[in-house]
Amino acid sequence: MAATDLIQEALTKFIASDQPGIFAVKGAWGVGKTYFWHKFAEEAKPAKNCRAYSYVSLFGIESVSELRRTIFSRQTALGSVNSTLAMATRKYSTAALRTFKLSAGGVENTDAWADIVEDKMNMAELSQAVEIMKEFDGLNPETDAVLVARVDAYVEKAGEDALAHLHHGSITPLVARMIRERVEAMEVKKTIPEVIELMSKPGGYDPAQMKYLKGYTAEEYYQFIKTTKKKEFLSSLKTFHERIGGEDPAKTVRERFEQALERLARESKINARRVRYGVGFKIPGVTPE
Repeated sequence: MAATDLIQEALTKFIASDQPGIFAVKGAWGVGKTYFWHKFAEEAKPAKNCRAYSYVSLFGIESVSELRRTIFSRQTALGSVNSTLAMATRKYSTAALRTFKLSAGGVENTDAWADIVEDKMNMAELSQAVEIMKEFDGLNPETDAVLVARVDAYVEKAGEDALAHLHHGSITPLVARMIRERVEAMEVKKTIPEVIELMSKPGGYDPAQMKYLKGYTAEEYYQFIKTTKKKEFLSSLKTFHERIGGEDPAKTVRERFEQALERLARESKINARRVRYGVGFKIPGVTPE
């Protein structure tokens, strides 16, 4: 096996590793180290913990902070110089480098900032720009407020579907965390009939639906049952009752639903029979044996 093959095999294992480290390729001037690296980077498959690289010469670098900025601004995705990650990073890091002094912070006059304010970016591009601004110490209360507003508007429009976009990997961790927090905090509303209809269908059992009912009171269940006049309604209630489950929030839903059934059963003998034989809920001393 050629030396380059051995190096390529070892380097592939290195970038796939979860552990940070240093990989040194040594050789005399002119043997092809640079050529080997560029060829490897173009063909390599991005790993879970290594999706991009930066090729930086130390000649002319005068400080650690300058080195850090240069490394960040020259990120290129492994395996594809035209990937979304590479293009977004280059676009907004170039804008940042061109339009303001990094050490001074303040991103309000950059092209990236203008695109954020004017809502020209998709969420992946926005998250890349934010990472660059954060790296350059450019985030401040004003930029944070704009970022929050953009994420809020995005989640409000996309709803729970916003989470599906996070699996593509193009949205960076900071913005992804903000999206998750907002989706989890959303008060998605579903009515009692909507959930009962879904839960009572063949194959419609879904414990996650209980979260939509936890805010309803026994009175609201009672009014729903009492006023609904649908064919096979009692059969739907019976299936729903059987599928509720016993752990919170289902436990709370069950208690309130059964309180409504008992109240209904106590109103008349015909209601007691409907609850006992239609819904299948037995209430000692109230429903028939």
